[in-house]
Amino acid sequence: MLSTDVLTEMFIALDKGDDDKVRSLLDRDFEFSGPAPEPIGAEEFIAFERALHQALPNLRHNGVVYSEDSGDWVRGEVHVTGTHRGVLELPMLPKVIPTRKKVTLSPERFLALVRDGKILSFAAEVGPDGGLIGILKQIGRKDLADCLGIKGADCRTIGQDLSAGTHA
Repeated sequence: MLSTDVLTEMFIALDKGDDDKVRSLLDRDFEFSGPAPEPIGAEEFIAFERALHQALPNLRHNGVVYSEDSGDWVRGEVHVTGTHRGVLELPMLPKVIPTRKKVTLSPERFLALVRDGKILSFAAEVGPDGGLIGILKQIGRKDLADCLGIKGADCRTIGQDLSAGTHA
């Protein structure tokens, strides 16, 4: 299987919420980097994506794979879209109840390393309004987005009384 096909399969599995398929495509030493202050491993990545999929049931990564440089390195873009219809639950945040707001992030580039049909690393280039911070801003939780903007911030106690996301 081509490295580009592995990435395409991962995006399809992420969009379906198929944790087992995603897990089967990730190397045991997988690292995801870019939006988080520190790289995370496969299980943390899967848990994060599961939480996003529960909060945005129609989540789409809209992954486009551009090139396979040396057979192992794959470049591409994701353009995350979805509607906040479920509770967003992440360890560093208070629960955020559905706002029904649509999310459309700007395209974000990525570089992935694939070897022997497994993804070893996935590095995303996330801008200031991308990733989880961008999602939070678009669902009306700028307070949480600002808190997460501080490296390593624990935002669980921020705006708990505003978890409905009805403020600007």
